[in-house]
Amino acid sequence: MNKEKKYRLIFYSTFLLLSLLQAGFTELMHDEAYYWFLSQRLAWGYFDHPPLLPWLIRAGAFLGQTEIAVRCLIVLLGVGTIYVLEKIVQPKNPILFYKLVSGVAAIHLVTQFALPDTPLIFFSACFYYGLKKWLKAAHFKNSVFLALAITGMCLSKYHAVLPIVFSVLAVPKVLKQPTFYLIVFLVCLGLCPAVLWQMHHHYPTLSYHFYERSPQGASWQGVFDFIAPQPLIFGPLFGVVLFNSLRWRHKNNPFLNLLKVNAIGVFAFFILMLFFNRVEAHWTLIALIPMLILGYHFIENNSKWEKFIHKTWWLSLGLILVVRLILVVNILPDSWHIDQETMGNRAQAKAIEKIAGAHPVLFMNSYQAAAKYSFYTGNRASNFSNYRGRRSQYSLLKLESQWQDSTVFIVPNTDLPNSQIIDTKRGKVTLSFVEKLESYGDVRLKILNEKVVVEPGASFPLDFKIENETLQNGTPKLIYAFFKGVEYISETEALPALHLSDTASQKIIVTAPAVPGQYLLRLCLKNDPYPPYLNAFPLKVIVKIKPDSYFGQQ
Repeated sequence: MNKEKKYRLIFYSTFLLLSLLQAGFTELMHDEAYYWFLSQRLAWGYFDHPPLLPWLIRAGAFLGQTEIAVRCLIVLLGVGTIYVLEKIVQPKNPILFYKLVSGVAAIHLVTQFALPDTPLIFFSACFYYGLKKWLKAAHFKNSVFLALAITGMCLSKYHAVLPIVFSVLAVPKVLKQPTFYLIVFLVCLGLCPAVLWQMHHHYPTLSYHFYERSPQGASWQGVFDFIAPQPLIFGPLFGVVLFNSLRWRHKNNPFLNLLKVNAIGVFAFFILMLFFNRVEAHWTLIALIPMLILGYHFIENNSKWEKFIHKTWWLSLGLILVVRLILVVNILPDSWHIDQETMGNRAQAKAIEKIAGAHPVLFMNSYQAAAKYSFYTGNRASNFSNYRGRRSQYSLLKLESQWQDSTVFIVPNTDLPNSQIIDTKRGKVTLSFVEKLESYGDVRLKILNEKVVVEPGASFPLDFKIENETLQNGTPKLIYAFFKGVEYISETEALPALHLSDTASQKIIVTAPAVPGQYLLRLCLKNDPYPPYLNAFPLKVIVKIKPDSYFGQQ
Protein backbone atom coordinates (compact mmCIF):
# COMPACT_ATOMS: atom_id res chain seq x y z
CA MET A 1 0.00 0.00 0.00
CA ASN A 2 1.50 3.33 -1.06
CA LYS A 3 1.53 6.37 1.20
CA GLU A 4 -1.41 8.08 -0.53
CA LYS A 5 -3.71 5.08 -0.04
CA LYS A 6 -2.50 4.68 3.52
CA TYR A 7 -3.29 8.31 4.35
CA ARG A 8 -6.70 8.00 2.69
CA LEU A 9 -7.54 4.87 4.71
CA ILE A 10 -6.44 6.47 7.98
CA PHE A 11 -8.36 9.67 7.32
CA TYR A 12 -11.68 8.13 6.27
CA SER A 13 -11.67 5.37 8.90
CA THR A 14 -10.83 7.87 11.68
CA PHE A 15 -13.45 10.35 10.52
CA LEU A 16 -16.08 7.61 10.23
CA LEU A 17 -15.31 6.13 13.65
CA LEU A 18 -15.35 9.54 15.34
CA SER A 19 -18.66 10.44 13.72
CA LEU A 20 -20.30 7.13 14.65
CA LEU A 21 -19.17 7.45 18.27
CA GLN A 22 -20.47 11.00 18.45
CA ALA A 23 -23.74 9.97 16.81
CA GLY A 24 -24.29 7.25 19.37
CA PHE A 25 -23.46 9.24 22.50
CA THR A 26 -25.04 12.62 21.69
CA GLU A 27 -28.72 13.18 22.48
CA LEU A 28 -30.94 14.49 19.70
CA MET A 29 -31.07 18.15 18.80
CA HIS A 30 -34.50 19.78 18.72
CA ASP A 31 -34.85 19.64 14.93
CA GLU A 32 -33.53 16.08 14.74
CA ALA A 33 -36.32 14.90 17.02
CA TYR A 34 -38.90 16.54 14.75
CA TYR A 35 -37.39 14.89 11.66
CA TRP A 36 -37.50 11.54 13.50
CA PHE A 37 -41.19 12.17 14.15
CA LEU A 38 -41.70 12.78 10.43
CA SER A 39 -39.96 9.48 9.67
CA GLN A 40 -42.59 7.55 11.64
CA ARG A 41 -45.09 8.22 8.85
CA LEU A 42 -43.33 7.87 5.51
CA ALA A 43 -44.74 10.06 2.76
CA TRP A 44 -43.71 11.88 -0.40
CA GLY A 45 -43.94 15.19 1.42
CA TYR A 46 -44.36 16.87 4.77
CA PHE A 47 -45.82 20.11 6.03
CA ASP A 48 -42.61 22.16 5.95
CA HIS A 49 -39.90 19.88 4.53
CA PRO A 50 -39.13 17.61 1.56
CA PRO A 51 -39.18 13.86 2.28
CA LEU A 52 -35.61 12.59 1.80
CA LEU A 53 -34.27 13.15 5.33
CA PRO A 54 -37.18 11.31 7.05
CA TRP A 55 -36.66 8.43 4.61
CA LEU A 56 -32.98 8.21 5.58
CA ILE A 57 -33.82 8.29 9.28
CA ARG A 58 -36.42 5.55 8.84
CA ALA A 59 -33.90 3.38 7.00
CA GLY A 60 -31.83 3.24 10.20
CA ALA A 61 -34.76 2.04 12.31
CA PHE A 62 -33.36 -1.51 12.33
CA LEU A 63 -30.97 -0.25 15.02
CA GLY A 64 -33.91 0.54 17.31
CA GLN A 65 -35.21 3.84 18.66
CA THR A 66 -31.77 5.22 19.42
CA GLU A 67 -29.66 8.21 18.44
CA ILE A 68 -27.33 6.05 16.34
CA ALA A 69 -30.35 4.72 14.44
CA VAL A 70 -31.44 8.27 13.60
CA ARG A 71 -27.98 9.29 12.43
CA CYS A 72 -26.28 6.21 11.01
CA LEU A 73 -27.05 6.87 7.33
CA ILE A 74 -26.43 10.58 7.87
CA VAL A 75 -22.90 9.79 9.02
CA LEU A 76 -22.32 7.61 5.95
CA LEU A 77 -23.60 10.34 3.65
CA GLY A 78 -21.40 12.90 5.39
CA VAL A 79 -18.26 10.82 4.92
CA GLY A 80 -19.42 10.09 1.38
CA THR A 81 -19.57 13.85 0.78
CA ILE A 82 -15.86 14.16 1.55
CA TYR A 83 -15.08 11.25 -0.79
CA VAL A 84 -17.04 12.81 -3.69
CA LEU A 85 -15.39 16.15 -2.95
CA GLU A 86 -11.98 14.49 -3.22
CA LYS A 87 -12.99 12.98 -6.57
CA ILE A 88 -13.87 16.47 -7.84
CA VAL A 89 -10.72 18.16 -6.52
CA GLN A 90 -8.26 15.35 -7.35
CA PRO A 91 -5.73 16.90 -4.93
CA LYS A 92 -2.06 16.79 -5.76
CA ASN A 93 -1.40 17.04 -2.03
CA PRO A 94 -3.86 14.70 -0.20
CA ILE A 95 -2.54 15.67 3.25
CA LEU A 96 -3.31 19.32 2.54
CA PHE A 97 -6.80 18.36 1.34
CA TYR A 98 -7.54 16.28 4.45
CA LYS A 99 -6.29 19.05 6.72
CA LEU A 100 -8.46 21.63 4.97
CA VAL A 101 -11.60 19.48 5.09
CA SER A 102 -11.17 18.34 8.70
CA GLY A 103 -10.48 21.90 9.85
CA VAL A 104 -13.80 23.29 8.58
CA ALA A 105 -16.62 23.22 11.15
CA ALA A 106 -19.37 22.83 8.54
CA ILE A 107 -17.99 19.44 7.47
CA HIS A 108 -18.28 18.17 11.03
CA LEU A 109 -21.83 19.50 11.20
CA VAL A 110 -23.03 17.72 8.07
CA THR A 111 -21.34 14.43 9.01
CA GLN A 112 -22.88 14.40 12.47
CA PHE A 113 -26.49 15.53 12.76
CA ALA A 114 -29.68 14.34 11.07
CA LEU A 115 -30.49 17.65 9.39
CA PRO A 116 -31.69 18.31 5.81
CA ASP A 117 -28.35 19.99 5.06
CA THR A 118 -26.52 16.63 5.12
CA PRO A 119 -28.28 14.99 2.15
CA LEU A 120 -28.41 18.41 0.49
CA ILE A 121 -24.63 18.80 0.71
CA PHE A 122 -24.02 15.19 -0.34
CA PHE A 123 -26.16 15.51 -3.44
CA SER A 124 -24.75 18.97 -4.19
CA ALA A 125 -21.29 17.34 -4.21
CA CYS A 126 -22.68 14.72 -6.59
CA PHE A 127 -24.22 17.55 -8.62
CA TYR A 128 -20.90 19.36 -9.10
CA TYR A 129 -19.09 16.08 -9.78
CA GLY A 130 -21.67 15.15 -12.41
CA LEU A 131 -21.78 18.66 -13.84
CA LYS A 132 -18.00 18.71 -14.28
CA LYS A 133 -18.19 15.47 -16.28
CA TRP A 134 -21.33 16.52 -18.18
CA LEU A 135 -19.75 19.80 -19.32
CA LYS A 136 -16.94 17.75 -20.86
CA ALA A 137 -19.16 15.02 -22.32
CA ALA A 138 -22.93 15.60 -22.29
CA HIS A 139 -23.85 12.02 -23.13
CA PHE A 140 -26.74 9.94 -21.76
CA LYS A 141 -24.92 8.35 -18.81
CA ASN A 142 -23.65 11.66 -17.43
CA SER A 143 -27.07 13.23 -17.98
CA VAL A 144 -28.83 10.52 -15.95
CA PHE A 145 -26.30 10.85 -13.11
CA LEU A 146 -26.75 14.64 -13.06
CA ALA A 147 -30.54 14.28 -13.05
CA LEU A 148 -30.38 11.90 -10.08
CA ALA A 149 -28.14 14.33 -8.18
CA ILE A 150 -30.51 17.25 -8.83
CA THR A 151 -33.51 15.17 -7.78
CA GLY A 152 -31.71 14.20 -4.57
CA MET A 153 -30.96 17.85 -3.83
CA CYS A 154 -34.56 18.91 -4.44
CA LEU A 155 -35.91 16.13 -2.21
CA SER A 156 -33.51 17.23 0.55
CA LYS A 157 -34.11 20.96 0.89
CA TYR A 158 -35.75 23.66 -1.18
CA HIS A 159 -32.52 25.68 -1.32
CA ALA A 160 -31.44 23.17 -3.98
CA VAL A 161 -32.78 25.53 -6.61
CA LEU A 162 -29.88 27.96 -6.00
CA PRO A 163 -26.96 25.92 -7.41
CA ILE A 164 -29.12 24.90 -10.35
CA VAL A 165 -30.03 28.49 -11.25
CA PHE A 166 -26.54 29.91 -10.67
CA SER A 167 -24.92 27.13 -12.71
CA VAL A 168 -27.16 27.92 -15.68
CA LEU A 169 -26.42 31.63 -15.29
CA ALA A 170 -22.69 30.89 -15.18
CA VAL A 171 -22.77 28.71 -18.30
CA PRO A 172 -25.85 29.76 -20.32
CA LYS A 173 -24.70 27.76 -23.34
CA VAL A 174 -25.99 24.62 -21.61
CA LEU A 175 -29.48 25.71 -22.75
CA LYS A 176 -28.41 24.82 -26.29
CA GLN A 177 -27.43 21.30 -25.26
CA PRO A 178 -30.15 18.71 -26.14
CA THR A 179 -29.38 16.53 -23.12
CA PHE A 180 -30.05 19.52 -20.86
CA TYR A 181 -33.74 19.00 -21.60
CA LEU A 182 -33.40 15.29 -20.96
CA ILE A 183 -32.10 16.21 -17.49
CA VAL A 184 -35.06 18.57 -16.96
CA PHE A 185 -37.48 15.83 -17.99
CA LEU A 186 -35.91 13.22 -15.69
CA VAL A 187 -35.87 15.61 -12.73
CA CYS A 188 -39.52 16.53 -13.26
CA LEU A 189 -40.34 12.83 -13.48
CA GLY A 190 -38.50 12.14 -10.23
CA LEU A 191 -40.25 14.99 -8.42
CA CYS A 192 -43.76 14.13 -9.64
CA PRO A 193 -44.77 12.10 -6.54
CA ALA A 194 -43.69 14.94 -4.23
CA VAL A 195 -45.63 17.49 -6.30
CA LEU A 196 -48.72 15.26 -6.32
CA TRP A 197 -48.50 14.94 -2.54
CA GLN A 198 -48.47 18.72 -2.23
CA MET A 199 -51.49 18.99 -4.53
CA HIS A 200 -53.41 16.33 -2.61
CA HIS A 201 -52.79 18.14 0.69
CA HIS A 202 -53.57 21.62 -0.74
CA TYR A 203 -49.94 22.79 -0.94
CA PRO A 204 -49.19 23.05 2.81
CA THR A 205 -45.51 23.87 2.24
CA LEU A 206 -46.23 26.79 -0.07
CA SER A 207 -48.99 28.02 2.23
CA TYR A 208 -46.67 27.97 5.22
CA HIS A 209 -43.63 29.62 3.62
CA PHE A 210 -45.52 32.27 1.63
CA TYR A 211 -48.65 32.99 3.66
CA GLU A 212 -48.42 31.71 7.22
CA ARG A 213 -44.90 32.75 8.21
CA SER A 214 -44.89 36.20 9.76
CA PRO A 215 -42.52 38.52 7.85
CA GLN A 216 -40.12 40.15 10.27
CA GLY A 217 -38.58 42.65 7.88
CA ALA A 218 -35.03 43.94 7.89
CA SER A 219 -33.24 44.64 11.17
CA TRP A 220 -29.66 45.21 12.26
CA GLN A 221 -30.01 42.30 14.66
CA GLY A 222 -31.04 40.02 11.80
CA VAL A 223 -28.07 41.19 9.72
CA PHE A 224 -25.68 40.55 12.60
CA ASP A 225 -27.18 37.12 13.36
CA PHE A 226 -26.65 36.13 9.72
CA ILE A 227 -23.21 37.59 9.02
CA ALA A 228 -21.39 37.04 12.33
CA PRO A 229 -21.52 33.20 12.29
CA GLN A 230 -20.32 32.83 8.68
CA PRO A 231 -16.55 32.83 9.48
CA LEU A 232 -17.23 30.22 12.19
CA ILE A 233 -19.42 28.01 9.98
CA PHE A 234 -16.71 27.93 7.31
CA GLY A 235 -13.94 28.11 9.92
CA PRO A 236 -13.29 28.46 12.78
CA LEU A 237 -9.88 29.49 11.36
CA PHE A 238 -9.98 28.37 7.75
CA GLY A 239 -12.92 30.61 6.87
CA VAL A 240 -10.50 33.42 6.08
CA VAL A 241 -8.89 31.19 3.45
CA LEU A 242 -12.18 30.06 1.91
CA PHE A 243 -13.60 33.56 1.65
CA ASN A 244 -10.29 34.92 0.34
CA SER A 245 -10.39 32.29 -2.42
CA LEU A 246 -13.48 34.00 -3.87
CA ARG A 247 -11.21 36.86 -4.97
CA TRP A 248 -9.09 34.51 -7.09
CA ARG A 249 -9.61 34.74 -10.87
CA HIS A 250 -9.83 31.62 -13.02
CA LYS A 251 -9.29 32.77 -16.57
CA ASN A 252 -8.58 29.35 -18.04
CA ASN A 253 -10.87 27.20 -15.92
CA PRO A 254 -14.61 27.60 -16.71
CA PHE A 255 -15.61 25.06 -14.04
CA LEU A 256 -13.89 27.01 -11.26
CA ASN A 257 -15.56 30.17 -12.56
CA LEU A 258 -18.90 28.37 -12.35
CA LEU A 259 -18.17 27.44 -8.72
CA LYS A 260 -17.26 31.04 -7.95
CA VAL A 261 -20.57 32.25 -9.40
CA ASN A 262 -22.38 29.71 -7.24
CA ALA A 263 -20.61 30.64 -4.01
CA ILE A 264 -20.93 34.40 -4.47
CA GLY A 265 -24.48 34.00 -5.77
CA VAL A 266 -25.60 32.12 -2.65
CA PHE A 267 -24.26 34.79 -0.30
CA ALA A 268 -25.64 37.61 -2.45
CA PHE A 269 -29.07 35.96 -2.55
CA PHE A 270 -29.36 35.56 1.21
CA ILE A 271 -27.99 39.05 1.87
CA LEU A 272 -30.73 40.36 -0.41
CA MET A 273 -33.29 38.29 1.50
CA LEU A 274 -32.24 40.05 4.71
CA PHE A 275 -34.15 43.11 3.50
CA PHE A 276 -37.42 41.14 3.55
CA ASN A 277 -37.22 38.58 6.34
CA ARG A 278 -35.02 36.79 8.82
CA VAL A 279 -32.39 34.50 7.25
CA GLU A 280 -30.83 31.60 9.15
CA ALA A 281 -27.03 31.68 9.14
CA HIS A 282 -26.65 27.99 8.22
CA TRP A 283 -28.65 28.37 4.99
CA THR A 284 -25.38 29.31 3.27
CA LEU A 285 -24.19 25.72 3.68
CA ILE A 286 -25.37 25.16 0.12
CA ALA A 287 -22.18 27.04 -0.86
CA LEU A 288 -19.93 24.67 1.11
CA ILE A 289 -18.85 22.42 -1.78
CA PRO A 290 -17.92 25.30 -4.15
CA MET A 291 -16.09 27.04 -1.30
CA LEU A 292 -14.02 23.95 -0.44
CA ILE A 293 -13.11 23.23 -4.07
CA LEU A 294 -12.11 26.84 -4.69
CA GLY A 295 -10.33 26.99 -1.33
CA TYR A 296 -8.19 23.94 -1.99
CA HIS A 297 -7.08 25.08 -5.46
CA PHE A 298 -6.36 28.52 -4.03
CA ILE A 299 -4.03 27.28 -1.28
CA GLU A 300 -2.46 24.67 -3.57
CA ASN A 301 -1.30 27.55 -5.75
CA ASN A 302 -0.39 29.90 -2.90
CA SER A 303 2.46 28.90 -0.61
CA LYS A 304 1.57 31.59 1.94
CA TRP A 305 -1.89 30.21 2.58
CA GLU A 306 -0.68 26.62 2.37
CA LYS A 307 1.71 27.34 5.26
CA PHE A 308 -1.19 28.94 7.14
CA ILE A 309 -3.23 25.71 6.81
CA HIS A 310 -0.37 23.53 8.03
CA LYS A 311 0.44 25.80 10.98
CA THR A 312 -3.12 26.38 12.22
CA TRP A 313 -4.68 22.99 11.46
CA TRP A 314 -4.08 21.57 14.93
CA LEU A 315 -5.65 24.61 16.56
CA SER A 316 -8.65 24.62 14.22
CA LEU A 317 -9.28 20.90 14.63
CA GLY A 318 -8.75 21.19 18.39
CA LEU A 319 -11.43 23.87 18.70
CA ILE A 320 -13.85 21.75 16.68
CA LEU A 321 -13.18 18.66 18.81
CA VAL A 322 -13.79 20.68 21.99
CA VAL A 323 -17.19 21.72 20.65
CA ARG A 324 -17.97 18.11 19.74
CA LEU A 325 -17.03 17.08 23.28
CA ILE A 326 -19.30 19.76 24.78
CA LEU A 327 -22.21 18.25 22.87
CA VAL A 328 -21.70 14.96 24.72
CA VAL A 329 -20.37 15.97 28.14
CA ASN A 330 -21.76 18.81 30.23
CA ILE A 331 -18.54 20.70 30.99
CA LEU A 332 -19.81 24.27 30.68
CA PRO A 333 -20.37 26.25 33.91
CA ASP A 334 -24.04 26.66 34.90
CA SER A 335 -23.38 30.38 35.35
CA TRP A 336 -23.11 30.72 31.56
CA HIS A 337 -26.84 29.90 31.20
CA ILE A 338 -26.36 28.22 27.82
CA ASP A 339 -29.21 25.99 26.68
CA GLN A 340 -27.45 22.81 25.54
CA GLU A 341 -30.17 21.14 23.51
CA THR A 342 -28.30 17.83 23.40
CA MET A 343 -28.32 17.56 27.22
CA GLY A 344 -30.93 16.27 29.64
CA ASN A 345 -33.64 15.45 27.12
CA ARG A 346 -34.06 11.81 28.10
CA ALA A 347 -34.15 12.69 31.81
CA GLN A 348 -36.72 15.44 31.24
CA ALA A 349 -38.96 13.17 29.18
CA LYS A 350 -38.81 10.47 31.85
CA ALA A 351 -39.68 13.01 34.55
CA ILE A 352 -42.80 14.08 32.63
CA GLU A 353 -43.71 10.44 31.92
CA LYS A 354 -43.51 9.63 35.63
CA ILE A 355 -46.51 11.91 36.21
CA ALA A 356 -48.36 11.66 32.88
CA GLY A 357 -48.03 7.90 32.55
CA ALA A 358 -49.40 6.63 29.24
CA HIS A 359 -51.71 9.62 28.75
CA PRO A 360 -51.03 11.88 25.74
CA VAL A 361 -48.96 14.99 26.46
CA LEU A 362 -49.61 18.23 24.54
CA PHE A 363 -46.73 20.71 24.32
CA MET A 364 -48.01 24.23 23.75
CA ASN A 365 -46.27 25.81 20.73
CA SER A 366 -43.41 23.31 20.85
CA TYR A 367 -43.55 20.66 18.14
CA GLN A 368 -39.88 19.84 18.76
CA ALA A 369 -40.46 19.14 22.48
CA ALA A 370 -43.41 16.91 21.56
CA ALA A 371 -41.20 14.93 19.19
CA LYS A 372 -38.44 14.57 21.80
CA TYR A 373 -40.91 13.32 24.39
CA SER A 374 -42.20 10.65 22.00
CA PHE A 375 -38.68 9.62 21.02
CA TYR A 376 -37.38 9.18 24.57
CA THR A 377 -40.53 7.61 26.08
CA GLY A 378 -42.36 5.97 23.17
CA ASN A 379 -45.56 7.65 24.36
CA ARG A 380 -48.07 9.79 22.47
CA ALA A 381 -47.49 13.53 22.24
CA SER A 382 -48.46 16.42 20.03
CA ASN A 383 -47.93 20.11 19.45
CA PHE A 384 -50.72 22.27 20.94
CA SER A 385 -50.62 25.40 18.77
CA ASN A 386 -52.10 28.75 19.64
CA TYR A 387 -52.13 32.05 17.76
CA ARG A 388 -48.62 32.94 18.92
CA GLY A 389 -47.15 29.76 17.45
CA ARG A 390 -47.03 28.07 14.06
CA ARG A 391 -48.47 25.04 12.35
CA SER A 392 -46.39 21.90 11.72
CA GLN A 393 -46.78 18.30 10.60
CA TYR A 394 -48.82 17.72 13.76
CA SER A 395 -51.46 20.06 12.31
CA LEU A 396 -51.97 17.76 9.32
CA LEU A 397 -52.40 14.71 11.57
CA LYS A 398 -55.14 16.37 13.69
CA LEU A 399 -54.14 14.49 16.84
CA GLU A 400 -56.00 16.90 19.10
CA SER A 401 -59.29 15.84 17.52
CA GLN A 402 -58.42 12.18 18.04
CA TRP A 403 -57.89 12.85 21.76
CA GLN A 404 -61.01 14.98 22.18
CA ASP A 405 -62.80 14.21 25.50
CA SER A 406 -59.76 12.16 26.62
CA THR A 407 -57.56 12.66 29.67
CA VAL A 408 -54.36 14.45 28.70
CA PHE A 409 -51.53 16.48 30.20
CA ILE A 410 -50.43 19.84 28.81
CA VAL A 411 -47.02 21.49 29.04
CA PRO A 412 -48.22 25.10 28.69
CA ASN A 413 -46.55 28.41 27.97
CA THR A 414 -49.25 30.26 29.88
CA ASP A 415 -51.11 29.85 33.17
CA LEU A 416 -53.50 26.87 33.25
CA PRO A 417 -55.44 25.37 36.17
CA ASN A 418 -54.51 22.03 37.79
CA SER A 419 -50.83 22.67 37.14
CA GLN A 420 -47.74 21.52 38.95
CA ILE A 421 -44.07 22.30 38.51
CA ILE A 422 -41.51 19.52 38.25
CA ASP A 423 -37.72 19.77 38.33
CA THR A 424 -35.78 18.18 35.49
CA LYS A 425 -32.19 18.26 34.28
CA ARG A 426 -33.24 20.82 31.67
CA GLY A 427 -34.93 23.04 34.27
CA LYS A 428 -38.43 23.41 35.64
CA VAL A 429 -41.41 22.15 33.61
CA THR A 430 -45.05 23.05 34.22
CA LEU A 431 -47.48 20.18 33.73
CA SER A 432 -51.24 20.71 33.67
CA PHE A 433 -53.79 17.91 34.15
CA VAL A 434 -56.87 17.94 31.88
CA GLU A 435 -59.47 15.33 32.69
CA LYS A 436 -61.50 15.89 29.51
CA LEU A 437 -59.86 17.69 26.59
CA GLU A 438 -61.96 20.19 24.67
CA SER A 439 -59.86 21.58 21.85
CA TYR A 440 -60.72 23.45 18.65
CA GLY A 441 -57.22 23.67 17.25
CA ASP A 442 -57.99 21.34 14.33
CA VAL A 443 -60.94 23.40 13.05
CA ARG A 444 -60.03 25.42 9.97
CA LEU A 445 -61.43 28.88 9.24
CA LYS A 446 -61.09 30.41 5.78
CA ILE A 447 -60.94 34.19 5.47
CA LEU A 448 -62.61 35.19 2.21
CA ASN A 449 -61.26 38.75 2.05
CA GLU A 450 -58.07 39.58 0.23
CA LYS A 451 -55.57 42.22 1.38
CA VAL A 452 -57.31 45.04 3.25
CA VAL A 453 -56.25 48.70 3.13
CA VAL A 454 -58.02 50.82 5.73
CA GLU A 455 -57.74 54.04 7.72
CA PRO A 456 -56.53 53.99 11.36
CA GLY A 457 -59.28 52.93 13.76
CA ALA A 458 -61.79 52.34 10.96
CA SER A 459 -64.12 49.33 10.83
CA PHE A 460 -64.42 46.95 7.91
CA PRO A 461 -66.38 43.74 7.24
CA LEU A 462 -64.56 40.41 7.32
CA ASP A 463 -66.09 37.42 5.53
CA PHE A 464 -65.17 33.89 6.55
CA LYS A 465 -66.42 30.33 6.53
CA ILE A 466 -65.86 27.24 8.63
CA GLU A 467 -64.02 24.35 6.92
CA ASN A 468 -64.59 21.69 9.54
CA GLU A 469 -63.96 18.00 8.92
CA THR A 470 -63.25 16.98 12.50
CA LEU A 471 -65.63 18.55 15.03
CA GLN A 472 -69.34 19.20 14.50
CA ASN A 473 -70.28 20.08 18.07
CA GLY A 474 -69.26 22.98 20.26
CA THR A 475 -69.71 26.75 20.42
CA PRO A 476 -66.29 28.35 20.95
CA LYS A 477 -65.74 32.08 20.97
CA LEU A 478 -64.52 33.78 17.80
CA ILE A 479 -61.80 36.38 18.23
CA TYR A 480 -59.58 38.35 15.89
CA ALA A 481 -56.06 39.40 16.80
CA PHE A 482 -53.58 41.80 15.21
CA PHE A 483 -49.85 41.13 14.96
CA LYS A 484 -47.07 43.28 13.56
CA GLY A 485 -44.63 40.69 12.27
CA VAL A 486 -44.31 38.39 15.27
CA GLU A 487 -45.21 41.15 17.76
CA TYR A 488 -48.63 40.78 19.39
CA ILE A 489 -50.72 43.98 19.21
CA SER A 490 -54.28 43.30 20.37
CA GLU A 491 -57.22 40.90 20.28
CA THR A 492 -60.99 41.42 20.28
CA GLU A 493 -63.92 39.06 20.80
CA ALA A 494 -66.03 39.10 17.63
CA LEU A 495 -68.67 36.49 18.56
CA PRO A 496 -69.40 35.00 22.00
CA ALA A 497 -70.38 31.67 20.42
CA LEU A 498 -69.74 30.24 16.95
CA HIS A 499 -71.67 27.15 15.86
CA LEU A 500 -69.22 24.79 14.16
CA SER A 501 -71.97 23.04 12.19
CA ASP A 502 -72.73 26.25 10.28
CA THR A 503 -70.49 26.06 7.21
CA ALA A 504 -72.12 28.92 5.30
CA SER A 505 -70.26 32.17 4.69
CA GLN A 506 -70.43 34.51 7.69
CA LYS A 507 -69.50 38.13 8.38
CA ILE A 508 -68.05 40.04 11.32
CA ILE A 509 -67.04 43.67 11.75
CA VAL A 510 -63.37 44.29 12.51
CA THR A 511 -61.85 47.48 13.92
CA ALA A 512 -58.39 48.30 12.60
CA PRO A 513 -55.51 49.39 14.88
CA ALA A 514 -55.24 53.12 15.55
CA VAL A 515 -51.58 53.32 14.54
CA PRO A 516 -50.67 53.23 10.80
CA GLY A 517 -48.60 50.27 9.69
CA GLN A 518 -48.71 46.82 8.12
CA TYR A 519 -50.40 44.16 10.26
CA LEU A 520 -51.40 40.51 10.14
CA LEU A 521 -54.93 39.69 11.26
CA ARG A 522 -55.49 36.23 12.72
CA LEU A 523 -59.01 34.81 13.05
CA CYS A 524 -59.14 32.35 15.93
CA LEU A 525 -61.42 30.15 17.99
CA LYS A 526 -61.13 30.23 21.77
CA ASN A 527 -62.43 28.32 24.75
CA ASP A 528 -61.28 28.89 28.29
CA PRO A 529 -58.80 28.34 29.80
CA TYR A 530 -56.70 28.03 26.62
CA PRO A 531 -55.28 30.86 24.48
CA PRO A 532 -56.87 31.41 21.04
CA TYR A 533 -56.05 28.67 18.54
CA LEU A 534 -54.30 28.95 15.19
CA ASN A 535 -57.28 28.33 12.87
CA ALA A 536 -56.80 30.44 9.71
CA PHE A 537 -54.17 31.83 7.37
CA PRO A 538 -53.33 35.41 8.42
CA LEU A 539 -54.80 38.30 6.45
CA LYS A 540 -52.57 41.27 5.57
CA VAL A 541 -54.09 44.54 6.76
CA ILE A 542 -52.47 47.84 5.79
CA VAL A 543 -53.49 50.73 8.00
CA LYS A 544 -52.76 54.16 6.53
CA ILE A 545 -54.29 57.59 6.25
CA LYS A 546 -56.35 58.14 3.08
CA PRO A 547 -55.86 54.69 1.55
CA ASP A 548 -55.77 54.46 -2.22
CA SER A 549 -57.99 51.40 -2.24
CA TYR A 550 -60.08 49.47 0.19
CA PHE A 551 -60.70 45.80 -0.45
CA GLY A 552 -63.34 43.86 1.44
CA GLN A 553 -65.79 46.69 2.17
CA GLN A 554 -69.08 46.85 0.33
